[in-house]
Amino acid sequence: MQGQIQELLAPPYPCSYLPGQTTQVVYTARTPTQAETAQLLGLGWVYSAADAAATSTRCMACNACWRIRAKAREYDPNRSQLRAQRANQETRLVIGKPILDDARVDLYRRHHLARQEQKGWKPSAGNGQDYIRKVASSPVPILEFAFYRDDKLVAVSYITDLAHALFGSYYFYDPDYKHLSLGTWMVMSLIFEAAARGFEYAYLGTFVAGCGSLEYKSAFSPNQVRKPLGEWEDFK
Repeated sequence: MQGQIQELLAPPYPCSYLPGQTTQVVYTARTPTQAETAQLLGLGWVYSAADAAATSTRCMACNACWRIRAKAREYDPNRSQLRAQRANQETRLVIGKPILDDARVDLYRRHHLARQEQKGWKPSAGNGQDYIRKVASSPVPILEFAFYRDDKLVAVSYITDLAHALFGSYYFYDPDYKHLSLGTWMVMSLIFEAAARGFEYAYLGTFVAGCGSLEYKSAFSPNQVRKPLGEWEDFK
């Protein structure tokens, strides 16, 4: 299957996950179909809805980027996740197609500004409008998980529909509602929805030990990881 899609290798650049490391990314020269995307994720790739391409890391001196997926039907929330579930009993979830409107653009902007202050993120190149438009026009089906509290939009996550599994592509939330652990709840909602659809896995993207923005994903267990040049193996 991989041979049917030309791969392009991007120039090396400083890793955004681990200081002092250099990363290199390979990406598909065309947008894969839904079935091809599902196969690629099974091989350790990820799908970027905004770029309409699947990507994989090809770092020469580092193998810290592991792909991670939760076993959706066996998911066993830990105590912290159960607290997040209780905190969000009144949070309403609406699943549908991605919507581009002022509320979502403002939410994207406020989330990024908060992350710049708290996590040292680089300033966003846009205001979110272009990003959301690209996601909404992705050739591979994308689901929008919109979360409401008191009829106010407080969080959005974009989920790639793989037909037999779900992949959490991206999320953002209102920093004024961080006490609800919305980041945790959005991942839980992804796993619950995958299980409700009878899917075996919910793909969570990339796990990097030592990177606080990514290593939290290992807490959603049981799960599996796929290391570079390896196969899927049980993790936690």
